[in-house]
Formats: sequence, structure tokens, C-alpha cells
Amino acid sequence: MDLKYKDGEDASIYINNFQWFLNQLLLINLELVNEIQTLIILILLSDIWETLVVLRNNSTSNGKLTMKTIKDNILNEDKRRKGASTFKYHVFVIKS
Repeated sequence: MDLKYKDGEDASIYINNFQWFLNQLLLINLELVNEIQTLIILILLSDIWETLVVLRNNSTSNGKLTMKTIKDNILNEDKRRKGASTFKYHVFVIKS
């Protein structure tokens, strides 16, 4: 399974695939600490998410990012982007 985020992919699918990966690691008694999970999910995002990654990294109050925070931010950003892409401009031309 390719875990890298693909541009245009639904963020919830990306997060579900990543969670599946973490669950598979648990099956073989390999548990990644929260910081490593967070680092991996951010690394696997495509370059179009770079701004989100930098903002999240610079805005942590205690210097630590959590998986919950990152997942919420990814889903919110995906929702924002989808809303922005469905917004259409209508131009009216008035002839005099």
C-alpha cells in the first residue's frame, strides 16, 4: 500500500490508510510513539500541504504536535480547499 498522499485524494481516506498502517504495526508488536507517528504522517503529505506543515510546526504551544491535532488540521484544510474549489465567480458584462 502506498501511504503517500496523492493530490486531490480525500483527506479522510489518507488518514484512514495511515491508521491502517499503524494498526498493522501493532499486530507485530511495533508501536510508534506519538511524535514519530506525527512526523511520518506529515512527511507523507504532498508538497501542496507544505504551508500547513510549516504553520503547524511553528504554532505548537509546548513544542509537540499530536496525531489528533494533525489529523484534525488535515481534515479541516481538506474541507477548506474543497469549499474553495467549488466557489465560482460569475462575471456580468453590461453593454451600454
